[in-house]
Amino acid sequence: MDAAANRELLEKAYAALAEGDTGPWAACLHEDVVWTVIGTSPWSGTYNGRQAVLTELLGPLQAQLAPDAKVTPRAFTAEGDRVVVEAAGPGNRTATGRAYENEYCWVFRMEKGRAVQVKEYSDTELMAAVLGAPGEPPPA
Repeated sequence: MDAAANRELLEKAYAALAEGDTGPWAACLHEDVVWTVIGTSPWSGTYNGRQAVLTELLGPLQAQLAPDAKVTPRAFTAEGDRVVVEAAGPGNRTATGRAYENEYCWVFRMEKGRAVQVKEYSDTELMAAVLGAPGEPPPA
């Protein structure tokens, strides 16, 4: 797939995600995707494989957030095998009502319509301060 097709694929996946449909977005992840959250917080690190991303990173994140929390893409940029997605979570809250308005930049490296590598840049200090560590109760 070319850059434009990869961009369109991710635009559609994020549009479905905004409507609460995680299927198209999850389908964009290669089974052996390597997802790295940049930083030094408890959320930072490398998650190897789609299942690890979904259960070790996104599962604990979703468990901490209010059911109506959403990620809103602001821009998609594609060149070669890379698609950069800039997004934010305006107005998001945790399940306990704390404000959680993070900003994100994901750099996807695509192969044959699937993300094989993702680098996530976000405010991991905010994640740690508001959410605590993955799989643990949030800070009081």
